[in-house]
Amino acid sequence: MKKYIKKIVLFSPKPASNAFFDGVPISLLAISRLLDAEGGYDIRIVSAGPANNYAQTILELVDGAICLGISSMTGYQIQDGLSVARAVREKYSNIPIVWGGWHPSICPDQTIGNSNVDIVARGQGERTFTEIVHRLENHLPLNNVAGISYKRNGKIYRNPDRLFEDINNFPPLPYHLIDMENYVRVSEFGSRTIDYISSIGCPHRCAFCSDRMVNKGRWSGLSPKRVIDDLKFLVAKYDINAVFFQDSNLFVDEERVKKICQGIIKNKLSLKLGQLDARTSQLIHYNKDTWKLMKESGVVSLLVGAESGSQRVLDYIQKDARVEDTVEMAKICKSYDIGIVLSLMLGLPRAKGKFNQSVEEEFEQTALMIDKIIATGVDLNICGWFVYTPYPGTPLYEESIKIGWRSPTTLEGWARFSLGGKNTPWITKKYVDLLEQLGRYIFPCMGTTYIRAWENRRKTTFFQILYKYFAILVLKILHKTASFRWKHRFFSLPIENQLLKFYSDRIKKH
Repeated sequence: MKKYIKKIVLFSPKPASNAFFDGVPISLLAISRLLDAEGGYDIRIVSAGPANNYAQTILELVDGAICLGISSMTGYQIQDGLSVARAVREKYSNIPIVWGGWHPSICPDQTIGNSNVDIVARGQGERTFTEIVHRLENHLPLNNVAGISYKRNGKIYRNPDRLFEDINNFPPLPYHLIDMENYVRVSEFGSRTIDYISSIGCPHRCAFCSDRMVNKGRWSGLSPKRVIDDLKFLVAKYDINAVFFQDSNLFVDEERVKKICQGIIKNKLSLKLGQLDARTSQLIHYNKDTWKLMKESGVVSLLVGAESGSQRVLDYIQKDARVEDTVEMAKICKSYDIGIVLSLMLGLPRAKGKFNQSVEEEFEQTALMIDKIIATGVDLNICGWFVYTPYPGTPLYEESIKIGWRSPTTLEGWARFSLGGKNTPWITKKYVDLLEQLGRYIFPCMGTTYIRAWENRRKTTFFQILYKYFAILVLKILHKTASFRWKHRFFSLPIENQLLKFYSDRIKKH
């Protein structure tokens, strides 16, 4: 029996104040895998989603730990992470607090400047966090650990960046460190759905995306054999029947995609693969045989960052794609009976001489593109029409600053930054509220997401079955009303939106 002698506590904060689920904490599993493979470490991972009294749990666990690690995106996760960090700092002032993840990687200087942060791990974290732990447990200096910013005697130091590493160098994710039943969920694709990632990074240059800041335009994908071995393990160990690939860009290498699909088919893995992140400019050029393999291997839908129906917008954000590519992609997906999921944005910085299209025109052109996609007959879902968020290190962030936008200057400032809210002066509250209605009610109910998710719920008792089919009936009615509202652009008096919010809140509580 393995004897643990050294404890590490890792925390994944809530992504939003009302969130009740946040998926598998992949980033925390990733930074744990080298230490877990070494042995001798008692690694405790706490996710705010499935844990009710998670702050108290962390306070109990962290006593005697080498460090507390916190992974955070921009927004509420920072607020929740800081709340826990303050409580730990107050009770255990000698325990180092390490922050990593997306936001600390793009704003390391502001992050390390906070009194509740001792070390920031920037970018790819597997090797970096392992070296941090080794130094801390042996009371050694951090000056030669690449990819970190840290404090020593009140002074801040920033070490050189760490070289990007092939993720095939790392062992598989140590799923045994978490209770997977807390993360297996019902989705529109299956009754036992799990999150998975097979690659990191993206080689493209979108001007709004901070991936270039974090991964510097580099991409690394697990070998097809590694992917198939992982999927076989998830099916055998946890009875998984659906997988959400969380890759930023799964389809960089067509030959790799083909081999993964062939492996799934050869091993007879009965899986549904949903919302696979793709670029239209890549997939419209994929071979027909690859599309057939994708369909046969269980691909149900592709997530496309279409961003906008305005070509001026696409050119401005350096998307290197055409509006027509998205429509063409929808036609191809229709021919192979594969659904398409769109991600859109609205409210770019109005830089004089570079981009001055009105928000109204931007909205209408995107709405027309959606209508064209609906006309193809493809199974269309829209995961969100998001308000543009300026991210440090991106070209559009610099443009936003130039035209007067005031960026948060502290970690607490970014904690109050509401993703999807009115954060910039050139987006009006009218459109913020409209996008909220579209995101919660009209787009999900126009599509199949809600209905399929309820259809996949396993219910056994009479009342559970009755409740399930009542919910499906209500959602089918909402499908009709949402489709009517979209077709006629009738967004006033959104009674259904409020009813659905109330209904969704009731489901969350139960």
